[in-house]
Order: sequence, then structure tokens, then C-alpha cells
Amino acid sequence: MMARLSLRLLQQGPPTSLLPAVLLMLGGYGPDADRSLPADAEPRVVQDTPGVPPPTAYERNLVLMTMSGDSAIVVPWLFRTESTADGVVREVGAWMSRGDAWEAFYFERWLTESTRAPFRIHPRGPLDLVIGNEGALEAVLYEEGSRQLETVLDEPLTDWRGVRGTTFRVHRGALFLSSQRLEARVVDMTRSRHLDQPAAGDWIYLQAGPDLSLVLEAPVAEPTGAVPYTGWALMKGEQLEWPDVEVRWSELRSYEDARRTIPAAWKIRSRDGQLTGTLSSTASHLQVGGGVGPLLPVQGLFRVQGSLTIAGDSIVVRGIVLHIQP
Repeated sequence: MMARLSLRLLQQGPPTSLLPAVLLMLGGYGPDADRSLPADAEPRVVQDTPGVPPPTAYERNLVLMTMSGDSAIVVPWLFRTESTADGVVREVGAWMSRGDAWEAFYFERWLTESTRAPFRIHPRGPLDLVIGNEGALEAVLYEEGSRQLETVLDEPLTDWRGVRGTTFRVHRGALFLSSQRLEARVVDMTRSRHLDQPAAGDWIYLQAGPDLSLVLEAPVAEPTGAVPYTGWALMKGEQLEWPDVEVRWSELRSYEDARRTIPAAWKIRSRDGQLTGTLSSTASHLQVGGGVGPLLPVQGLFRVQGSLTIAGDSIVVRGIVLHIQP
């Protein structure tokens, strides 16, 4: 059996007699028939039907960060799917950050047929996926024009489970940029919610070379800091967890496009005092959603740097904040 298989091969059409075996090998990965979807289309929620999952929004977020300190490259891949009356709305966005700038280099939104596994991520256009022989995602490939980029997920180092079924897994990884290989860490995060539940909250990934990978997550979108975060870390091979962490905006700035205030710096403190720190934004990429109210939805990617103190050890960290205001 093949160790790796690109989903692009499925779309190009394997022999009919092999298709059931290939789909079984991929644990259900397989392209649904897709149709064009207007960028401004509003999903219509479906009613529960036997054998069909209830209306649910799914996220799968992959964030790669190279190990090269001040010049680290950050590449987030954000996958979204949502069930609708007409099928499954799929959305993929990808960015790259080097230094103090974000570049949005890929975005696609489309509609596929209804499926019992809407959470499965799909290739599209210049985006391809490499799946291992046990159905695990091994790489995200992107090739368009002169840009060739590959996000590789190697062996997992640790995994954590948060509230509402959220999972985080940190991998050794690599970024192939043209012909150059850069060592990296990749955090692979999944979560879901029924569409009648509150919007999912912010999450933060921080890194200090190979010695520290740390994740903080808020269960729901709550900018006032009233909802405690949960925190996990892998520090020099040791697993750490903080069930109650306050993450407070310590500096604000106005974002007139959405008529909202957004964070520019954060203070972090666990209830037991074993984790404290400060972060500041060095670059941001903001997206405004649609709406008729005075306040519009915002999703932001912030590249951050700062320092943490963990059990008395002071550590310089860099990372990313995914910020949501529904």
C-alpha cells in the first residue's frame, strides 16, 4: 500500500475498480462534486435529517512556524466548513508572515454536495493534500505560478484536548519554500460547534525554538476577559497544563472598518501564578465580515512577540493570535 497519496490523484480519476479501496484507505477522504459559490452567498441552515449531521461549523487550523528566531516564517492554513440547505460550504485561507508583514496568498470558497463527513478538508485549485496510509494528513502543497510551498507535518510531539471537543497536536515539521527546507513546528488544531451555539473563541500559539510549544484557548468569543482560557505547553519534554488562565487586553486600538476596538497587547496570568507573561502585536491581518448592525464581525491574525515566565523560568516567545469578534 502506498505510504503517501495526493488527493489530487483522486480528482484526476483513479481506475473505477480501485476507487472504493482508495477511499477506504483515506478514511473517508474523497472529493465531493463541487459547484461554484458566490463570495457573498449566505448559508441556509438545514434541519436535522436521519444519517446527516446537525448543522455544524467545523474548523481545522494548521499553523507552521520555522525555528529561525527573529526571521521566523509563519504560515497559517485555516480551513472552514459549514452545512447548509444546499450542501457544504467550504472555505480555505492561507497567509505568510515574514518579519512585520502578512501576505494573504490564497483564498477559496466553494460548495460541495452534502456528506456524512463534512469536516474532511478537500484540495482545490493550486492547493493539494498528502494523506498517509492511515488517513493522517502529512503535507499541504501549494503551487501557483512561481510560488511553490509545502507545509510538512512530521512526527507528533504531543497533543491536548480542550473544551467542546477541541484538539491540538504539535508536530515536528518543515517548510519547503521553492527548493529550500526550513525546520519548523506545526500545530494542528480542530474544533466544531453547532450553529446555534456561541462563536468559538480566540486561541494563541507561542514558540521558543525547540524548547517550548504553548497553546492558549478561550472556549467562546469573549473579548472582555470574563471567560478563562485553558493553557497547555510542552517545555523541554515536560507536559504542563493550566485549566484557568486570564488573558487580558493590555493595549487597544481602534479599527474603524468594523467600528470596533481590537487588541494590540496582552497580559497572561494563570490562576496558580505559574504562568505569567506579556505579548505585543508586531503585524496584523484583519478581515471584516458582513452585517447591518453598527458593529461588524472581525477575524484577525496577529503575529506577536513577548516574554513568559513559567515556574520561575523567563522565556522569550514568538507566535500567533487568532482573534475573533462575532
